[in-house]
Amino acid sequence: MNLTKEQKLMTLLLCDIHKSLGIKDSLDASLIQDAIIGGHDWALEWELDGQLIPVESISKDVVSFVTDVLDMYSILEGSFARLSKEEKEKIKQEASPFGDSISFPGFDGNNECEHMSVCNFLITKMDRFSEFDDRARLNSHYPTVQTSQRMLSVFLPLRTFPLSAEQIVMVLKAKAHS
Repeated sequence: MNLTKEQKLMTLLLCDIHKSLGIKDSLDASLIQDAIIGGHDWALEWELDGQLIPVESISKDVVSFVTDVLDMYSILEGSFARLSKEEKEKIKQEASPFGDSISFPGFDGNNECEHMSVCNFLITKMDRFSEFDDRARLNSHYPTVQTSQRMLSVFLPLRTFPLSAEQIVMVLKAKAHS
């Protein structure tokens, strides 16, 4: 972010007004002032990106991908819940080590920020995929996009509810690197 001297002065004055009015919101007027006075314009972008400073629009491809992933896990989890104990055990064995846990892991908050943002927005702001509502802010803490791409390559041609135990095994096995 490159602010002109005039923009810096106006921002400093607005921060003074913000502080003197005692406004309590998500903006940290002191941090903004310190960043400008100290020549740390970069810190404003880091701290305020997406709050005060609009971020770039997220591509439709990312939105479509996240929607497909949420749909896939919704169907996987719902289908798994309907299976008998024997079928669940079969999945656990045949899709090992992935058959133990069939739940949406989220996206990596460090490297898959756009995906995580779309996911959270769909669930919390648009009330879509409400079954994940309690997990909306899931941060997998590890990359999941490539794994989800492999799983989707198997899932999308099947895309039906409910999936059979055999179909669930096929999708889960796609998690493994070839």
